[in-house]
Amino acid sequence: MLGMGSLEILVILLIGFIVLGPQKMIEAARFLGDLVGQLRGVAKSIPHMDLDEISKISPKDNMNEKSPSSSVEFSQDLKQDLTNTENSNE
Repeated sequence: MLGMGSLEILVILLIGFIVLGPQKMIEAARFLGDLVGQLRGVAKSIPHMDLDEISKISPKDNMNEKSPSSSVEFSQDLKQDLTNTENSNE
């Protein structure tokens, strides 16, 4: 676990117990447990998200160029750019 052995984890828990006290240590453990549970739920829902939902959440790219909608269109654009570059170099 992150390169830490059981002795290091015990020392951290002992220091936390001394600093926080028994009641606060229990509350902190509950909080961490809830946080881990919420993060697991989010991680499980990511593969099931619809692309439309993601586009609603993330801001739109403010690019002036239009992006190709397929790899065929991209390769055609690339060929055209190479042809234009070759013609301008001649």
